Amino acid sequence: MKSRAFATIIAIFIYCSLFVPKLEAQSYRSELEVAPTDVYKAVFDYIEKKDYEKIRTALVYISPVIDTLKNKFGVELRLEIETALQKKDVPSLNATIRKLVFYDLWDTFNSIVKEGNSQPQDKLQAWLKLAYLDYLFLSPMVVAEKKGYAADQEIKKIFKKAHDALGEYSPYTKEEKGSNLMQFAEYANQIEGKCLELFPEFKSTVTGKRQTEP
Repeated sequence: MKSRAFATIIAIFIYCSLFVPKLEAQSYRSELEVAPTDVYKAVFDYIEKKDYEKIRTALVYISPVIDTLKNKFGVELRLEIETALQKKDVPSLNATIRKLVFYDLWDTFNSIVKEGNSQPQDKLQAWLKLAYLDYLFLSPMVVAEKKGYAADQEIKKIFKKAHDALGEYSPYTKEEKGSNLMQFAEYANQIEGKCLELFPEFKSTVTGKRQTEP
């Protein structure tokens, strides 16, 4: 069963890697065998199928992410996931994985702000794209159960502003338009804040300052 789960995740990874650059910030991310966004997709699919063994297998691939988010934000995601798995509690599993996705998004924003002055622009845009893919896992619930389509579109528009704040990069001319990291940090804060308003169950576990200024 584990071998089939591994094959499934690798297949997803190969497909997605054609379109999504890998996140190379922080050594723990660059050493991951499978991109976190690929694992999240697989896990949500397995939750829907109530395939708890495959959920366990998939989560092994993002164990460094879970550990790092605990160290940075003080969130006990591993315990929450294990408790939900033992109880076979599908709503709790979905909620906890969404929380994991949110903190991964937040950590990616922090990486962009902190490392923006030392990284090439195309890499910053790649990281932002992964943060946006994280949000797309939250988007369906925002539309269906929170404040609806308007709230979802507002967040997506702020992502577009954040993209523009990072400047423009052409892979053909290698020309760059400079990034405005302070403006990006402002937009990142807005996205984080709106997500916390929509998902107040995340807020109670937040520790420390939100977005670090460049």
